Amino acid sequence: TSIVIGLAVQTAVGPVIQGLLLLFEQPFRIGDWLDTTPAKGRVVEVNWRAVHIDTGNGIQVVPNATLATGSFTNLSRVTGAAYNATAVLGFTPDDPPGVVTAALQSVADALPTKLVGAPAKVIALGEGKFKVLVPIGSPAEESRTRTLLLHRAWYAAQRAGVHIDGAKLSRKADRAYLDGRLHAIGASLGLGEDAVATMAGQAKRLLYAEGEVIQPTNSIPEAVGFITEGKVGMIVYAPDGRELALGRLGVGDYIGGTSLTRQRMLTGVIALTDTTIVSVHRDAMNTVVQEDHRLARQIGDAIEMRRKAATEALTEAAQGVR
Repeated sequence: TSIVIGLAVQTAVGPVIQGLLLLFEQPFRIGDWLDTTPAKGRVVEVNWRAVHIDTGNGIQVVPNATLATGSFTNLSRVTGAAYNATAVLGFTPDDPPGVVTAALQSVADALPTKLVGAPAKVIALGEGKFKVLVPIGSPAEESRTRTLLLHRAWYAAQRAGVHIDGAKLSRKADRAYLDGRLHAIGASLGLGEDAVATMAGQAKRLLYAEGEVIQPTNSIPEAVGFITEGKVGMIVYAPDGRELALGRLGVGDYIGGTSLTRQRMLTGVIALTDTTIVSVHRDAMNTVVQEDHRLARQIGDAIEMRRKAATEALTEAAQGVR
């Protein structure tokens, strides 16, 4: 009988003692993010009996005995410079690893949740698998970062011509799309068949997800981009880092006129919705413009108008007007 009573007391008192030891040791605090066997999430309550973890889909109550006798990871106490959001993406064995790595790196570096100054990493795992690590400020941002990474990676893969998750790319469909849109673009600009054919020889269809940077500020574009689907926003950055909106462009407008003058753009361009661009390399556009002085003046006027808008916005920001 005494043995049974002793075991019962041990069973009842054990969790209490383990809970107290856990409280004294303090391997985590309220607000920390834990990865435990039963649950992963943010600690919202700690008492002598259990830890309450907000999983984002309800509160999981984890007994202290479970934590005291098992192992768990405190994601809020990383040993490196930052916590990493990770994702593994698959491509076909025929996709060049260098092209895939560059595409994923560009996506990871541009994610809004990535810590400034902390580099994202892309690691080739073999057999078409690539692991992406994005440094973020808190585990709370992991889900959003991973979701956005996977979303934008599809668009980047399409632009790079590689096959994410084995997706098939139709060159025939791309060619048909380009031919149809370029004839419409040529008609709107008053161009002849020869000019359209010249543009078609160095044209690509590029897809962008909402929020992606299409053209960075202070860059020299390599092509003129004609917007065939979606909307984009023109922006400039004030010296204090604030983003200043300059206006919107839509179907029928074009960007990247400074590719013809080899001048750096003061303005940047961001996709406001999922956007499709028909991109024509500057070599082809130069050939067309040299034969059409009217188009050259039109592009020059657009460059000057956008440069003026950017300069005025920066002046107003410096004066505290905006």
